[in-house]
Order: sequence, then structure tokens, then C-alpha cells
Amino acid sequence: MDDPDIRESTAGPSAGPFGGPLLFSLAHPDDESFSCGGTIVKAVAAGAPVTVISATRGERGESAIPAITTPQTLAAVRDQELRTAMAGLGVTDVRFLGYWDSGMDGTPENDDPRAFVQAPQEDVVTRLVVQVRGLRPAVVITFGPEGGYGHPDHIAIHHATVDAVTQSAQAGHRPELGPPWTVDALYYTATPRDLLLKFAEKNEGPFRHLSMEARQRLGVREEDITTRIDITDRLRQKAAAVLAHASQVGDPTRFDLDAAGERRHWRMLDHEHFVRARLPWEPASGDLADPLLKLDQFP
Repeated sequence: MDDPDIRESTAGPSAGPFGGPLLFSLAHPDDESFSCGGTIVKAVAAGAPVTVISATRGERGESAIPAITTPQTLAAVRDQELRTAMAGLGVTDVRFLGYWDSGMDGTPENDDPRAFVQAPQEDVVTRLVVQVRGLRPAVVITFGPEGGYGHPDHIAIHHATVDAVTQSAQAGHRPELGPPWTVDALYYTATPRDLLLKFAEKNEGPFRHLSMEARQRLGVREEDITTRIDITDRLRQKAAAVLAHASQVGDPTRFDLDAAGERRHWRMLDHEHFVRARLPWEPASGDLADPLLKLDQFP
């Protein structure tokens, strides 16, 4: 499964608030803008090199603009949407792992042999180890074990990224994949459960089909969130990145920061949330350093 965007980097640690690059390892185009767009633009503004890796190109999603996309062109459209969204945030390093979108949980697309969830875990982890060892990031951000709202690809990239970060640090492990590298911090994106439940209550909301039991597993409990990044001053840039994913968004007025009804919606999103994960080489108990909070020192 060759992909032209899989490549090693010789870039070493560089200036910036973390002392090295920031790596986002996610599943689909748009995951980064919705969950972390404000954090990304703050990191870029603070001088941190940023790389965004997407496991798939979102091939199995429903297009919100079917008049200009087909099942055959959707991957290419979403590839370009991701690059456009990231260019607006100042990110030029966008990479793909080359797997196929698995579709929503329980759909026939899950069984496609090309689907990300069907890929051998060792294969995915190996690809990510190459990226981690090549980029040498100080901070890595991926989905949490709940996958945001339970999407199988979100859960799969979580497990693969955690394993890759751990294996990358092991001296003597697969030396052909590059010299070992130990990241300083690993974070999981975390949408507060109460916020997702508000969306689930809407008749036209994205979670309207979920059972009450499934809704209680949405997102992350407030008490489990460790890190909150204030993106109030970056909402307009985040909104522009979200709107760049036109095949996902559809009607742009739904995310128009200047529309009266949407100002209230965006105010609920003026912080981005994360869970700081404890890595095997960190103390088993006690507080952990929280390098992401350095971003709040920058306008």
C-alpha cells in the first residue's frame, strides 16, 4: 500500500514552545480542523513546526455536495480540502497513510479488506514509527480510546499511534526504521461529553440516530479532561479551516461565524480540550508536565 506522502524527514528538534515539532495523528480529513484547529494555528503562530497525518482520505463518507463529487472523486476532493484547510492555518506538512476510510461503526464498509480497521496493526504501527522517528516530535496528539464518538477509524488510529510512540522510544527496536526517539508528551483530543450530548439532543444533529446508552459513551467526562486551550482569538481561523472541508460541511451558513445563530454555536467551542496521557517512561503517579499550556502564553 504505497503512498507518496509517506516519507522520512531529517528535520530535528527546532525552535518553538515545545522545543520540537508537534505531530497530529488522526483518521480522516476534517478530524484536525473540528477537534484541534485552534490549537494548530496557535502552535504555528508560536513557532512550532506542525505535521498532520491522516490515516485515510475519507473515501467512505457521505458527500454534502454530491453535485460536484462522486464516489470515485471523493478521496481526491477531501485530500485537497485537508491541504487547503491546513494551508489556511499555516501548515504545509500534510501526510497520508494511504488506508481506506472504514465508514461508520456497523456499516458494510467496515468489512472491506482495504478499510483501515482491516489493516494489520503491525503494518500501521510500522508506518507511524517511521514518521515519529523521522520527524522527532516533542508532542504527539491523537484520538482517545473512545474515538470521540466511537468511530472505528478514530479508535484504530488511537491504538496505532500509542503503540508507535511507545515502540519508537525502544532502543534496538527495528533499527531499520530509524534511530529511537522519545516524545515528551502524548495527548488525546477530548470533546466534553456534555457538549456532545447537547448536539445529540438536536433532531437534525449528527448523533440523532444513537441510542440513549450509546449517547452516554460520547466524548470524555469533564473530570477526565486535563488540558484546555483557549482559542477565543483563533475562532475565525478555525471556522475557516472547518469550512474548507466543504464536502463535509455542505451549507456553509451552518458554520458561519458571522451568522447570528452560529455565534452562539461557536461560543460553545471557544476552548479545545485534551487528555494528557501517561507514557511508560513517565512516573506512574503524580502530576505531569503540560507543554500544551505554553500555547496560552501566545496571542
